[in-house]
Amino acid sequence: HNTKVELPVSGHLYELSTGGRYLGRGNQATLDLRDTPLALLAVLPYKIDGVTLKSQKGQLGKDLPLDFTMKVTGGNPVRHVVHFDVHQPDGTLNYSLSRNFTFGGGHWTGALPLALNDPEGQWTIRAREVDSGMTSEVKVQVRK
Repeated sequence: HNTKVELPVSGHLYELSTGGRYLGRGNQATLDLRDTPLALLAVLPYKIDGVTLKSQKGQLGKDLPLDFTMKVTGGNPVRHVVHFDVHQPDGTLNYSLSRNFTFGGGHWTGALPLALNDPEGQWTIRAREVDSGMTSEVKVQVRK
């Protein structure tokens, strides 16, 4: 069963409740709500074209620097949320380091605090911009 939603404003439409996806440009969208009773929509004055996450080698007991950039077309980025999933070398998710950050202007620079007793090896950090669902991933060597 498709449901047509008409909004009072026009822009680039994103559906957030399913992990973020682009619905197109305009002031209306048709959504399949058979499997979910809700939809959360964002209307942006620009289109999100891509995201990039960068890092450097890490050292245990120090902050691991991260740089996240969002590229857009058609305007200046407003406030967004990026979610980081941090995986240790054995593939397990590090819950204490996985978190959300808010950023403006399409750019976030920050760090994740590594503990002295965290495992050495290749860590994987995946960043997901919440509105679009776009992701970028880096693999980082962490040593003592």
